[in-house]
Amino acid sequence: MKLIPILKSPFAALFICTLVGIGTGASVATAQVENITEKVATGEGYSPLKPGSVRVWDLGRKYSYKHYWPQRQWDNRKNWILVPYGKTGDYQFHGDCMLEGQNFWVSLHASDDDACFIYAKKDEEGTPSRHNEFYRSYDQPGGLRTYCHSYEYNRIVKNDENDIIVESKTKTRVRNGVSVAIINRYRVQGGKPYLESYPVNEMASEQGMHGESRIHISPESLDDGQSDFLADAWRNPPNKSVYHPHTSRMLLDFIMDDDLIWGLMWKTVGKIPGSDHPYFSTRARSDNCEGGYQAGWQRIGEGDSPLIFTAPFVKYRQEKLVLGVMRVGHWHYQKIGATVEQGKDFAINWKYVHQRQVDGCPFAPGGAWWPMYAGQWRLVSSIDGRHYTTPIPIDKNGIGQKSLVVRPAASGNLEYVMFYLYDRSADTDKKVWTLQDIYRDAFQQF
Repeated sequence: MKLIPILKSPFAALFICTLVGIGTGASVATAQVENITEKVATGEGYSPLKPGSVRVWDLGRKYSYKHYWPQRQWDNRKNWILVPYGKTGDYQFHGDCMLEGQNFWVSLHASDDDACFIYAKKDEEGTPSRHNEFYRSYDQPGGLRTYCHSYEYNRIVKNDENDIIVESKTKTRVRNGVSVAIINRYRVQGGKPYLESYPVNEMASEQGMHGESRIHISPESLDDGQSDFLADAWRNPPNKSVYHPHTSRMLLDFIMDDDLIWGLMWKTVGKIPGSDHPYFSTRARSDNCEGGYQAGWQRIGEGDSPLIFTAPFVKYRQEKLVLGVMRVGHWHYQKIGATVEQGKDFAINWKYVHQRQVDGCPFAPGGAWWPMYAGQWRLVSSIDGRHYTTPIPIDKNGIGQKSLVVRPAASGNLEYVMFYLYDRSADTDKKVWTLQDIYRDAFQQF
């Protein structure tokens, strides 16, 4: 199979021939379990991550059930095996592979029903919270999308305390006479709240994720170079795709039920050559669906969510994609329902719209909301179905403020607003990552 040339990366040239971790059984053999128990007795097993470091875990058994929250894996964490730093391709996995980053997990598991999963951490212990199935799919030339699951192998390419790379190959699936197997490399780095995903073979053509959200935003992607493109599932036809502008370089997936942002990012922009059909020529899209999981959007006092973006998809274009994980306090949605006049001051009194408590969140259902971080925020206002973007700087004095005075860009019915932290300012705490911080760090554009 033809390999996509990613050898410009320093780690991409490492190629290891040993295949490890083959199989999909629910657990390893009894003898292996006994050996694992002996290792645990010598002091191994999960403990909270040291700040600034990353780890790769051998879960000791293969989890083949269909899962969204990794309850069985997490409950068995006292039996996990920490792969020693420096161990790479010669390490033989006893079970599934789990990568641990600063605020997320990457589960490369044996389920024949699912691709790998990303889980946001919700506390210092590292407890997994909101899931995100990180699809592994191939778009055949005719448009048939083939999803691949489980793994043929998980192979460690690099294993340092602050930088880990694992290559993973799916099981082979045959569709329309084509044998499909997808190979990716996943990279986590110490102290960084994002995952890098690299396509290794040409069948790793597209990255989707089971985000399940009502609203997607591509910042600064409209023709003026400043305004945001906002896609609202409730305002678009069911079972159709919403295509993002060709200038888009970031797709933000806002998850209500755990107060987080999944931020997909990429470097090359512009129309993809070779076809005029938007499915093939557009880098990013959002797939709208009836009956999808509502991801908390039904718990905002506005009734059930009639439609949902089950997944955003981004074409690899033979380069890495980055997934940022931003949890609690980085964004806010609020229905307004008031008549506003262009250029006339209007006060938004912030209200916390969630109808249940989110773990690790300082806001209470029925109470007020306020900005937790100083920085460059963006307000996207929906006025009579059109969207208007306003940059809003929040300085140190703005942290904790429960209202915001804005000057609407148009007159009409202000239906709702989306407010999110986009970039840092001189007042932003050094420990806080913004979306633009991730982009600059991942793509080295300063």
